[in-house]
Amino acid sequence: EGTDGQRLIRPGEEFRDSDQGHINLLGISKVIPPISTGGLAGPDVPYHYPPFFDVFQRARELGGIGGVAHGGGYSRNSTAMANTVLGAVDFFEIGNTNGYRTDIWYRLMNCGYITPPAAGTDLPNFPFRDPWEPFLGEIRMYVRVGEHRDFESWKQALTRGEVFVTSGPIVQFTVNGVGPGGIVRLPADGSEVELQAELASPRPLQTLEIVQNGQVVSSDTRRATDEGIHRWQIRQRVRIQKSCWLAARGEGERKPTLERYFPRRQNTIAHTAAVQVLVGNRPIRSPDDAQFLLKQLAAQQ
Repeated sequence: EGTDGQRLIRPGEEFRDSDQGHINLLGISKVIPPISTGGLAGPDVPYHYPPFFDVFQRARELGGIGGVAHGGGYSRNSTAMANTVLGAVDFFEIGNTNGYRTDIWYRLMNCGYITPPAAGTDLPNFPFRDPWEPFLGEIRMYVRVGEHRDFESWKQALTRGEVFVTSGPIVQFTVNGVGPGGIVRLPADGSEVELQAELASPRPLQTLEIVQNGQVVSSDTRRATDEGIHRWQIRQRVRIQKSCWLAARGEGERKPTLERYFPRRQNTIAHTAAVQVLVGNRPIRSPDDAQFLLKQLAAQQ
């Protein structure tokens, strides 16, 4: 680990398996071997072992945290859902330099498995960047650590969900003044809540949305430009009668170089972690998503 008091460098690892998928291990004190299994790249380890659940547990033993990579994709039989349900997952990567995926993350949160989002540069030598995009940190995560700049404070804030991810725009969101990672408690018959969201960027914006259990909340967006900063805002009251999660997300301009050469159509994005709204202290549940998860988990037995 290296630090100058303001910036901190801490090692990590991407552990990969051709069947189980890819996972990210942040802040571990040493490498967890063999890094790649199931015949995926090197070293040549043909079997799908160890299970990712064990790797996640080992990462915690080594002082780090672990999360699903690439939105739970990049595999034949991803264990992202199983490991989240088992409580092994500390965060869920939804974006990297050339990918953005939220569907599995949304389904899990719709069943009450709330995990913070994460994002970061997958390949630092990825060539399909536009001129304004940095070599490292084209997409990144911002964590509210307060005055403390050590890894332990960063880790704790991330696991609490005090985070948003972005590849450009800055996004803010509150429910009754409570920000990402927080919980708003309502009486058993529900209540109105005040939603506030803002998306800001020096580059053009395309959308700003508030999502409730993955579905867009109908709203009006105020759009303005102030000293070269595009600033979109939503402020409204909605009635909540069933426990749910809420978050803000937005998009900016298209990444033309990525589309031209990869090819993949993707805009710059921003997404907050969820704010839970619990009505009568009842858990967040979605029968349809629960059936989907049960079907997927049963197929992996």
